[in-house]
Amino acid sequence: MTERAPSVLLRYRISLADVVAHFIGDAGPYMVRLDGETVIVDIEEQAGPTAEPHCAEAPQPAANAAHSAEPAKGGPIAQRAAILCAQGGFRAFLCAKTEAEAADLIRRNCGISSRAELDHDESAASRFRDVEARYQLWLQGYD
Repeated sequence: MTERAPSVLLRYRISLADVVAHFIGDAGPYMVRLDGETVIVDIEEQAGPTAEPHCAEAPQPAANAAHSAEPAKGGPIAQRAAILCAQGGFRAFLCAKTEAEAADLIRRNCGISSRAELDHDESAASRFRDVEARYQLWLQGYD
């Protein structure tokens, strides 16, 4: 008896660019590879790329630090936080759709009202570094 090939009931033809845009967002340059039955999409880091959402567990908010009459100036940590919030991959990690939403999540998770406070509140900076470290692990493929 001859084995009969299965009949195709439905076939979808979708460009890889459309698939990446649909599931990952407005991605920049990317590379796709197969690892067994898993499709791996590596997106080059640029302003705006996103990766498949993997919501990070954020630290619990802490009480706000006392605020002085003059607003704190941001330094290197606040600058790093702003740069990360502009990156689509970081926004995907936080499950934030916009840069403003990512910045809000950072402020809430670190217990601050402005990212500038990250350079003046050690406990907030420590919480930010924890989020940043988990993001780096996520980029390397760890859950």
